[in-house]
Amino acid sequence: SCQYTQSGLVDASVLEADLVERVKSFAKRYPNSRTAQACKAVEGCTPDAIAEAIRSTCQQARRELLQEAMTGWSDASREWFMQQIEEAKKEKVETYTASAGNEVTSFISMTLLGISSVYVNHEEKLKKKFEEIGLIVDSVQESKAIMWKAPYRPEIASAEEIPVTVSFLRNAQAEKLWQGREDFAIDGRKFTAVHVSIVHDRSFKIRAKRGPWGKGGSLAELTHLLTLGGMTTAEIAAVYRYQLLRQSLAAVQLQPLAGMLVAGAPGQQVHKGLGQKGFIAVGANVIWRQREVEWIVSSSCPEANDTAFRAFRESEAMEGVHLTLFSEDPKIREALAVELTADRFVSRNKLKKASRMQKKAGGKDGKEIKIIIKSTAASGRFTRKEMEGLCNGGNTSIARVKRVLLEIANRLEINVEGIDMEEDLNTKSWNGSKLCILLGSTEDARRMMKELPFYLEGAATKLEAVGFDKEPDSEAAGQRGTSDAAQRQEESEGEWLEFTDLERITMEAASPSSQEDMQLVSELSAVIEDAASLNEAGTSEPIKLVLDKAVGNLHDTFYSPGSLEFMALGEWAKMPEEQGVGRNALKEKLGKWLQSKRWTRVQGESKKARRGSAFSPRATAAAELEQEAESDDIERRSLSLLFIALSKFAEMHVLACSLKVDKKDRLRVEMREDGEEEEDMEEEQGEGEEEDGASPYRA
Repeated sequence: SCQYTQSGLVDASVLEADLVERVKSFAKRYPNSRTAQACKAVEGCTPDAIAEAIRSTCQQARRELLQEAMTGWSDASREWFMQQIEEAKKEKVETYTASAGNEVTSFISMTLLGISSVYVNHEEKLKKKFEEIGLIVDSVQESKAIMWKAPYRPEIASAEEIPVTVSFLRNAQAEKLWQGREDFAIDGRKFTAVHVSIVHDRSFKIRAKRGPWGKGGSLAELTHLLTLGGMTTAEIAAVYRYQLLRQSLAAVQLQPLAGMLVAGAPGQQVHKGLGQKGFIAVGANVIWRQREVEWIVSSSCPEANDTAFRAFRESEAMEGVHLTLFSEDPKIREALAVELTADRFVSRNKLKKASRMQKKAGGKDGKEIKIIIKSTAASGRFTRKEMEGLCNGGNTSIARVKRVLLEIANRLEINVEGIDMEEDLNTKSWNGSKLCILLGSTEDARRMMKELPFYLEGAATKLEAVGFDKEPDSEAAGQRGTSDAAQRQEESEGEWLEFTDLERITMEAASPSSQEDMQLVSELSAVIEDAASLNEAGTSEPIKLVLDKAVGNLHDTFYSPGSLEFMALGEWAKMPEEQGVGRNALKEKLGKWLQSKRWTRVQGESKKARRGSAFSPRATAAAELEQEAESDDIERRSLSLLFIALSKFAEMHVLACSLKVDKKDRLRVEMREDGEEEEDMEEEQGEGEEEDGASPYRA
């Protein structure tokens, strides 16, 4: 299913004749690609001309061309942007210290773009390569010193390079790499440093607009053409940033995501050892089932990010934002141009709701502030005529509806937190009943409530205010109770991040592949059921489980999959609870189960020893050592098996999950019968879609 895979690329520059042959080979191998179609239909668009355009485009990656990219900017704007670059390198820098004896050493962590996947499982070789250029990898925390951002599955998807997080000794070379003051390369291939974590409120994602008939892959194809010229991901990111700057878009940092969430056919596994869904490394030049890796534009602060995002949207509404090959011939530039669209860095509605739960404030009783748009039809569902009036035309797709509402908000300069839609449980898409616009402040909600009827006069709709009064009520505001404010303050101080799907955790857990793994998951499901039966309030009440410290990095990397750390079963079962948590039924039952596994093996092995050697002390001692090793092996198994069992338990009993985690890795799970409360309203169907087809990020 993978396309545009590299084969036999040279490490450095590519000879001109070789590059022409590679373009010819690419066009021949992929006759439906934009490159092949352009060679056939566009006058002057020959393999030689494309090769020359690739070579010219590669020159845009040079560091000294940064100022040239801003030639059309004003002096004030140029100065502001350079200041943003400096601040981005100073803010959110991942540093730490480690002590060995009396010496305290400082380290700096960064994600590197351009490191070859051949070093996966050969980290020692990679360390030596770093040492040759003066970069010293942390030897105190060896297991975490080099961490690939996504699992490597070459049998599923191609990834010539994988972003990798490395912790270096903070010496002069590491500072030069982080600041971007000097070029670094391994095996002749350049690499650069970016931030370890992608902070969602300082970033937004860009992707190619869908082509005719919903065809995708144009950005991956452009990326692949640049790899034909010997460019690494780091250099391609520099080229794309250069082109965005030329279009007056303040892109401080640009990088591709480490991979994507891939899914197999219904009822089938993607591969042995990888479950129904899994986050794996996919190259930025690869098309996987008509999907491409997303690219992320980051800024130094939320305000700068909002400025860049608005500028992108304004440009998109006019002439559009493009990436292309640089050529003197405008026909080649147009034929291979990739038109971009931008979205906030939240890929799923469940994550949007989790973000909103952190931001919510100012509404009555701490509720969300939203405006509900309803149909006036007797059925309660929007009619075709109403939808055409709402969308100003015949295109009434979900994506078009969202775009219309967001354009209205942009005109009013109102920040919309999200747009929710009622979901049909059978089709998993919008049921056509109502639209919910979620807002961040009461003032914005009141202003939008006042202006919306004017913009929606073509549609016979009615509006409902939820979580705020249409008109300010100063007397009511003055009488607001202090208990709710204290509760909101407590929630804010706790910094809990709420979500509703165990899949965010289980997608990074290795699926059980052996019969023994399946048996362990089955037994762990029984442990969970046993713990759930101890629910103090009775079975009709929600099942509450405490899984503190079970998963590491969940809060900090919630929006960047691929970085979770699971404890071992035995290690977590022995960990004492924090003061005030109380009894942990699940941990107690897990500990007893692990103890029973040890006891069962003791009984079995000791009986074998008796039968074989009439209570031979030597045989008995050997049996005890063997059973101890086996039981220890179970205790060392990853706690991810428990989360897989928890997912199966919820599925078997038709339970809806509600989870929350804080920065201290305290994880709480609540399960209740599905239907007791309103389920999360997802907008996966059509999210990010263009008007003419489905999204490239859906299987």
